[in-house]
Amino acid sequence: MRKALLATAVTAALVPAAAFATTGYFSHGYGMKAKSMGGVGIALPQDSLAAATNPAGMALIGNRMDLGLDWFRPDRGAEIVGNPMLSGTYDGNGASDFLIPEFGFNRMLDPNLALGISVYGNGGMNTE
Repeated sequence: MRKALLATAVTAALVPAAAFATTGYFSHGYGMKAKSMGGVGIALPQDSLAAATNPAGMALIGNRMDLGLDWFRPDRGAEIVGNPMLSGTYDGNGASDFLIPEFGFNRMLDPNLALGISVYGNGGMNTE
């Protein structure tokens, strides 16, 4: 009984490793600094894209303007096995390169008050 339970737990832990995907519709971070640190922008605002995840962070970054261009190149496809009607390999790489621009501007009005704007993109893959 104990060995069967252990085998089931190990199998359940390893099964999700067979699926690979992006982080979904949303980016793992906004602003080049946050992206380079794994999306830490919520807790550690570093540029004027901070409002994308935590608008209060704009009061901590000072006067600044940031521009960025992210190169997104996903490899999309699927292989279906065991379904007589759908079995096969499917390629989803119609367009493979996507440039995602971002822009931010922040101006401190006083030490605790900022006025800023963050412009960034979400989704839109294969939109032309």
